[in-house]
Amino acid sequence: MAGLLVAGGAAAQSHARTLADSRTVTVPASIANCRLANVTENNPAELALEFACQAPSDEGGPADTAGEAALVVLGEAATVTPDAFLAGQLDTWWPGMDAASVAMNLTRSRKATANGEVAVVCVHRDDVEALAGDAVCVFDQPGLQVVVAGRSTMALTADNVVDTLLRGVTVR
Repeated sequence: MAGLLVAGGAAAQSHARTLADSRTVTVPASIANCRLANVTENNPAELALEFACQAPSDEGGPADTAGEAALVVLGEAATVTPDAFLAGQLDTWWPGMDAASVAMNLTRSRKATANGEVAVVCVHRDDVEALAGDAVCVFDQPGLQVVVAGRSTMALTADNVVDTLLRGVTVR
């Protein structure tokens, strides 16, 4: 399906999807410091949204980290586990990683949402040649259903972009 370009957020609308564990993920029409740039999928099987974000600095100063973020919510949880999905992502970055190295690169944490926190598993990389970094996070639940990714100037700033997007999302 061809993506629907959202010009200036004018056609933006709220999107909600129910997860396999009965929680609902709601992406409002407007998220602070993020602009909806593209709706690549919006059907019962998949919601895929792309954003341009300005992540505020950790010191509370002006927005200082530009980046791109994507949020994908599958209509049904995939049979692959979050760890296995992220191991596959790592393999696209660094082919042939052994299991111990994969485990060392998985980061479990809790990230803030608009109404609380959500458990996530993330992988990060700095792509020095491209002067860029990536963060890919998935909700830590049985079966893969929610993926949030960020790209910015380095892995740390890509993670800040993911944080900025998630702070606007409600999980109930």
